[in-house]
Amino acid sequence: MWLRGYGRVKPGNVGTAVVAGHVASSGHGDVFAALSSVHVGNTLRIRSGATTRTYVVKRAAVVKKATLTHDADVWGQNTSKRRVVLITCDADLGYRSDGHRVANYVVVADAV
Repeated sequence: MWLRGYGRVKPGNVGTAVVAGHVASSGHGDVFAALSSVHVGNTLRIRSGATTRTYVVKRAAVVKKATLTHDADVWGQNTSKRRVVLITCDADLGYRSDGHRVANYVVVADAV
């Protein structure tokens, strides 16, 4: 899911694009099942329409959901870089009483 609103942009535009996806669905790996294997320094190629851009991962980490809501890399103002943030759930910190995970795996990458 590409997040629209909150000042986020379309992937490939100057600003921060946020894309969230499931790590698992119905007991099977989903679109971001392997996201936690992405690390700082890795490159990503993301296609938006007819354009493909290369991004370098600047940050990749487990982040508590409560912390993520105020994360400057994700929600802060960015008027100079083409940035993409990929977010999925992460079980490393356990589960809440409602069955949802406590944390997310967050990848922040800037276009080169």
